[in-house]
Amino acid sequence: MTKILIVEDSKTTAEYIEEILKKEGYTISIATHGKQAFDLLETNEFHLVLLDLILPDISGIDILKKIRNTKSSVELPIIVLSSVTDERKIENVFEFGANDFINKPISTNILKHRIKNVLQIDNKKALKDSEDKYKTLVHFMEEGVIRSDIHGIVTLANIAMAKMLGYTSPEEMIGKPIVNL
Repeated sequence: MTKILIVEDSKTTAEYIEEILKKEGYTISIATHGKQAFDLLETNEFHLVLLDLILPDISGIDILKKIRNTKSSVELPIIVLSSVTDERKIENVFEFGANDFINKPISTNILKHRIKNVLQIDNKKALKDSEDKYKTLVHFMEEGVIRSDIHGIVTLANIAMAKMLGYTSPEEMIGKPIVNL
């Protein structure tokens, strides 16, 4: 289940967002100030943070910077929520690592779409990273590895398999029928 941390000092706004997102199936935690947000981030694993810029004890920008010191935008996406309209301040939010920005007052549909979009991008990046690590691991294994699609066409081979079959590199095998190797 996707866990979202809402960092928002307005209890009314936080509860409004919580109500919307719970209907979408998300698990929600709320922090009404910066220290509480850091405490929750230390003791819980979140998939997304919705962050207000103006908080009573610490600025949202400072929270954003501190989170980005330990977690990338892939590891923990952050969508900033604010009534700020100054273009330079909004640019700063992205420069400090926010994944997205939503103006207040918040549109329910925009909020839902932006969250889904950020989480989808995050999942695609994680999958791509995982695939890249898998390919690198397989490529340098001492055991021969070969993979084909349902039609028997080679889609992956490693160096060891190429050597076993008399090829100089695995790339020479890609795209060929496995029965012809």
